[in-house]
Amino acid sequence: MGDDARIWIGGLPDGIEEQEIKDEYERFGEIKHVHIRCNKGSPAFCFVQFLNRHNAEDAVKATDQAKLFGMPFVKVSWAGKGAPRKGKGKGNRSRTPPGHQSDSPRR
Repeated sequence: MGDDARIWIGGLPDGIEEQEIKDEYERFGEIKHVHIRCNKGSPAFCFVQFLNRHNAEDAVKATDQAKLFGMPFVKVSWAGKGAPRKGKGKGNRSRTPPGHQSDSPRR
């Protein structure tokens, strides 16, 4: 359960209420809690904690860049370290393994 089922939603309108977010996102599954943050001069954002990771994944896929809450679009992604890893990173691209010295000078 934990943070692996938590999503971040950005670009929310000022004054948005927790119930508005629940009304939109409960269609994907049961929500444990919603935490809204508002910083002066920046759009509001929130964290939504689902009980089930698959429900959170469905919510991200279906609503990222969608027109919601009267906004032209909202940004939806995984919150923090709960993000799934797809293996698209390049990793260590050096030819020398980490912790080993190369015989040739670096340019």
